[in-house]
Amino acid sequence: MTKKLLVHGTLLTGALMGLAFSQAANLQTVHAAETSVVASSTKPLTFKGTFRYTNGLPVKAGTPVNLRNLKDGTTVLTKKTDTNGQVVFTEADGLKKGVNYSVETAGYRYGYTFRSDIGQDWVRSFEVQMPQAAKPLTFTGTFRYANGLPVKAGTKVTLRNLKDGKTKITKETDAKGQVTFTEADGLKKEVNWSVETAGMEHGYTFRSDLGKNWEKDFTLLAAGNNTGTAVKAAAKAPTLKRGSKYQKHTKHAKHSKHAKHSKHNKHNKHVSRKCTVKHHRSHKARKHASKKAKLLKQLRHLLKQLRAAHIHFKI
Repeated sequence: MTKKLLVHGTLLTGALMGLAFSQAANLQTVHAAETSVVASSTKPLTFKGTFRYTNGLPVKAGTPVNLRNLKDGTTVLTKKTDTNGQVVFTEADGLKKGVNYSVETAGYRYGYTFRSDIGQDWVRSFEVQMPQAAKPLTFTGTFRYANGLPVKAGTKVTLRNLKDGKTKITKETDAKGQVTFTEADGLKKEVNWSVETAGMEHGYTFRSDLGKNWEKDFTLLAAGNNTGTAVKAAAKAPTLKRGSKYQKHTKHAKHSKHAKHSKHNKHNKHVSRKCTVKHHRSHKARKHASKKAKLLKQLRHLLKQLRAAHIHFKI
């Protein structure tokens, strides 16, 4: 009797171990996720999703994420991501065991469903298509010289792919100094590009992970001039042949001017000499009159003294 009980106990234990192993194997098959999962029949069910854009950055905080109940197709659980792009659904939010759920969010490229018949922490990461990613990317550059004039039509502009350093896209400017690159020309999102053309003093790079119309103005240095201004060649004076009419006319003009200038100088000297003589004469007369007045004054003083002494003279 004891032997039979031992045999039955051994068989029961083996069956239970086989069942546990089978459940563990099924659990690993269901969760082909990149994180570990701890399962328990008494543990509550949670779902944690991390949502990132294709460039690796988390989605914008507040992005809505839906879990749709595929059993009835109408029940939807909605929550919003945090600043790390994460969202957690729990049984308190309405999450249930034994139900198939699909994960939905704006921009998510591929559908994803999950189901758990036991309590566990279900963790999954998702790559989300960036907003406006479907919109095409274009780059328009306007190239002018420092004086504000557009560069010459046909000036070559190159976009170099900095990811491989080899891929180049080259186009020519129009009459307004503009050039536009499109995805049809080979322009790609999520790639760093450098802008290259003759006369650029500083390098310029750009990258866009979204579809947009990228526009940029550039100021170039004029060819052969490091100040950015166009230099015009000075006009040379015409070479005159000896004996030409123009040369004779020039000589005559010079002679006439010289003659007039000489006559004018002579006249000025003559006038100046006359003025000098007149000034000298008037000065001499004023000096003589001054002496005469001084002598008369002295004479009157002397007569005054003689009268005081009762001596009278007649002049």
